[in-house]
Amino acid sequence: RARENAESAAPTEPLSRGERSTRGSVMPSRPKRPEDRFTREEDEKIRAWVARHGPRDWVALARELECRRTAGQLRARYTDVLIETRTTSSWSPAEDAALLTVHRRLGNHWAAIARELNCGRVPNDIKNRYRLLLRRAARRASH
Repeated sequence: RARENAESAAPTEPLSRGERSTRGSVMPSRPKRPEDRFTREEDEKIRAWVARHGPRDWVALARELECRRTAGQLRARYTDVLIETRTTSSWSPAEDAALLTVHRRLGNHWAAIARELNCGRVPNDIKNRYRLLLRRAARRASH
């Protein structure tokens, strides 16, 4: 519905908060605009929901919270940032090498790579690390 409203709006008419997409952020779980960032309270409510109901029924959570977040944003926040099994330590050279090796075989299938590496990294972190390694390699090649 928001998309329909946004498409029918005049080009100069600003979109309301509910009609805005997550433009400017590749990750809906980590918005760039300060007013769109998740609060500690929202994070705690998501964690409490998952503790009670498991990591599912995000639509019901969005309804229960009565917040401006969509079910997709809530799910992404949990799976990309809040999940307890997520490893946030620095990447080791061995992990980088394993990532590059598995990527050569599986391509950009980040969830499959995460399963194969079995290192506690979420698919989004793996994708971001791979892209960082590519940028570094390109920089070294250009110098």
